[in-house]
Amino acid sequence: MTIFSGGVANSTTVNVNGGMTIVSGGVANRTTVNSHGRMTISSGGVANSTTVNFLGSMTISSGGVAENTVLHSGGLMIFAGGIARNTEFVSGAKATLNNGVLETVYVNSNAFLTTSETLISGLAVRERGAAYVSGGMVSGGSVENLGIMQLCSGTIASDLTVKSGGHCYIGSGAEVSGTLTISAGATVLAFTGSTFNFSIDSLAAGNAALINDFSLIKGNLAYTITAGAGQAAGTYRLADKVDSFAHDVRLEWDGEVFEGFNVGETVTGSDGTVIALDLQDGSLLLEVSPAVPLIEDEYLLAGIEAFAAAPETSAAGDMLSEFDGDSFKNGLLA
Repeated sequence: MTIFSGGVANSTTVNVNGGMTIVSGGVANRTTVNSHGRMTISSGGVANSTTVNFLGSMTISSGGVAENTVLHSGGLMIFAGGIARNTEFVSGAKATLNNGVLETVYVNSNAFLTTSETLISGLAVRERGAAYVSGGMVSGGSVENLGIMQLCSGTIASDLTVKSGGHCYIGSGAEVSGTLTISAGATVLAFTGSTFNFSIDSLAAGNAALINDFSLIKGNLAYTITAGAGQAAGTYRLADKVDSFAHDVRLEWDGEVFEGFNVGETVTGSDGTVIALDLQDGSLLLEVSPAVPLIEDEYLLAGIEAFAAAPETSAAGDMLSEFDGDSFKNGLLA
């Protein structure tokens, strides 16, 4: 069965050795794909509310779109440029995705999802489900209730939540940024070569901690701090519940790189900004102080030099209390 441009198929069942192809402009609603049945969504085709059962398959070609799909032990393949929105894997479903885009995906009930170079937003792993992500990006991921999320080499993940009973493994070559929220009873294990990036370039000072409970991270996670041009002065909260922090941090400050940045140390950027890494009351903090402006007014300089050379008398105190630029300049010119 082929659904051409302008065609709409409603409540169709695709059985053994059957097939449905949706080409550009075609739409299929509420389709059920059973054992050895096949659905192919070509560029410009759309499938809404599809159920893929045991040994059924769905293929989304570049430019094709699938909305609200449930897979029960079925297969799903997305090619580069194909998009699946609001997809749920249940009942032991196993899927391998190479390239493509997943927007809002649930991995439940002993389902297994393996992705390679896929862009994923909104990945929820729960109820003994497992997701293995290799390369690509994950934005907004969560894992709970004996679920497993493994981030493999080349993966960039941001804004992760690991709830009680959830397991998150950060493999060598993987990077996590944004926020990492960990609940008691969760497992976060980082392998050597993995990185957490404290990215503050989109934050305002006084922010909530990027890592809410540093004590729950196990393993060998490396740390980077990045900031962009014109980063505002103030205190940035990097992590809470930090008993100790003995890590050499890579600081990337507006294009400059400072290696081996440690707690208690201060560095100065080429723009004069002073950056300090501190540990206070169990919180890892980045203190950013603005550059001190240079004084170029010759009269002010002369006044400062004269005051510095003045003896420590009450007259000097009076001089300080009455000092301002204009009156001092006028006094020197008198």
